[in-house]
Amino acid sequence: EGKVTVFRATFLPGANIRGSGCILSTAIAAGLGKGTSLQESVRQAKDFVLNKLRDAKQSQNRER
Repeated sequence: EGKVTVFRATFLPGANIRGSGCILSTAIAAGLGKGTSLQESVRQAKDFVLNKLRDAKQSQNRER
């Protein structure tokens, strides 16, 4: 207790996707529900959301 953990993330310019924060919080909650620690749940959720944002950005670029 009393510890603060800072999680940093990669900024993806042009990846302005509505609901990404909701997806992140849901992914964290899913990890916690599976019994994963809070720190590991956040790490896994960050990776998951970052990959989905990259996929969405690539899809948007293909549609143009």
